[in-house]
Amino acid sequence: LRDHPRVLTPNASSEISKIYQSYKNIPFELKRGQVVDSLLSSTTEEVCSGADVVIGTPDSVSLIEACYFNIPCIAIQSEARKKSLLNGTDGLLDRFPPCVMGACLEGSNSVELAECFSKVFQGDIEEMLVTQRVNFKSDGQSANRVYNVLKEH
Repeated sequence: LRDHPRVLTPNASSEISKIYQSYKNIPFELKRGQVVDSLLSSTTEEVCSGADVVIGTPDSVSLIEACYFNIPCIAIQSEARKKSLLNGTDGLLDRFPPCVMGACLEGSNSVELAECFSKVFQGDIEEMLVTQRVNFKSDGQSANRVYNVLKEH
């Protein structure tokens, strides 16, 4: 578990602090597993590489890293995020590209997110992991692949 840095800053808004206070003890009620204080790790990459699942918003680099590490991931998609993505891409994208290609699950409400968690916990993620392996390669050839795509268009 790693909280977003904005949640832990001393100058966090009262709204953010209230949200944090409402969930901060929930992980300690886990029936199985162990809560690891990820703040002891020096980098997000260290946390991501040891994670069973990575959950974040579509503007989180952690979701992309999870795809490269071949770790199940879930994007929390909200209408505000969709609108921001649309505006930021001049109307080109309204969904997080890894979700579109199937490399990341996504949910925009508690029912959809519960379905995502269910898939992960039941091991129904092979298609996602295959998509990650095919599309998120760490073989030193990424620049060549980007060049070839740009050359074709």
